[in-house]
Amino acid sequence: ASLSDAYSSCTSPGNSDVRELIPEFFTLPDFLANSNNLPLGTTQAGEEVGDVRLPPWANGDPVGFVRVQRQALESEHVSASLHQWIDLIFGFKQTGKAAVDACNVYYYLTYENGVDVENIDDPLMRRAAEAQIANFGQTPRRLFNSPHPRRKAASEVRAPVFETLLYGTDPNGSLVAANSTGGFGMQVDGSRDSSPAGRRSLSPTGRQ
Repeated sequence: ASLSDAYSSCTSPGNSDVRELIPEFFTLPDFLANSNNLPLGTTQAGEEVGDVRLPPWANGDPVGFVRVQRQALESEHVSASLHQWIDLIFGFKQTGKAAVDACNVYYYLTYENGVDVENIDDPLMRRAAEAQIANFGQTPRRLFNSPHPRRKAASEVRAPVFETLLYGTDPNGSLVAANSTGGFGMQVDGSRDSSPAGRRSLSPTGRQ
């Protein structure tokens, strides 16, 4: 099995091969290797199925491959584009003209309420529709009717929430480290702060 072949299959023009990246691609490298040498059969070309063939940049290392995938998933680039994916899968670009304009149209049986199988009188046609729905996937329920707001980048966030909870802020918005007794404050590294105010002001980035 090859990731390159799978990618080419589902991205070639006119191809109806639809796939998804399951969570294991970002969390579990074990699924990419046939460590127990299980007999998984052969491909239509007669090739024995074993370990998944990874892209050249992975150097045959499933752990390294998943690590890079996870880094990409959590990158600023993906965060800045996440709202566009939500629009396609759960939002206003899932159906209607917006979906057509975005080339985001799938087979009608994949959509919620695309067909009422209870009203199909022909048993053969009904079983065919049920098999299509059960085996070829379904489009998620549409949740949003307007463009989803963009997620803020890390550089746009004034102060991480956990730092605000730990240290609080002064009237100027700077983080302040202070204990609850009003005496000596605690610096970020845990040492005592002997300043007269018993506290230490921090910049929005957490630096003194």
